[in-house]
Amino acid sequence: MLSIEITIQTDNGTEFTSPWNSLKKTLFTKVIELSFGCSHKTIPVGAKTYQSDVESSHRLIEDEFYACRYFSGAQDFLQKAHRYQNYFNFKRFNTYKKGSPVQLLQQAASHIDPAVLDFKPVLVDKFFNLYKNEFRLLAS
Repeated sequence: MLSIEITIQTDNGTEFTSPWNSLKKTLFTKVIELSFGCSHKTIPVGAKTYQSDVESSHRLIEDEFYACRYFSGAQDFLQKAHRYQNYFNFKRFNTYKKGSPVQLLQQAASHIDPAVLDFKPVLVDKFFNLYKNEFRLLAS
């Protein structure tokens, strides 16, 4: 059986972790663990450089996409976001990392199909009504 590990990096913000010293799991962590069978791990305390790639990409996306485009509605936003995401993942060269995300993926894990970087964005708000009862149970 093929075993796959997927890592979604988040910061240690309270929306993901509760206060840093709390033993209580957040709704986010419960959803990740119960709905997807994954574990949620935070970056080590004081390891601020672990978050630098995520924060850098957020800044670039804000500057290159959100700050300079207009959207006529949700569908227009999703189409433009998908185009930008493909540009970012497949064509945009990162001089600090010395490659585009797809090039870096191929160097680090050539067995992974580069198509994993071509996924369509979704508005997660649309899923809330589908799973609101589960979210309520998890939050309790």
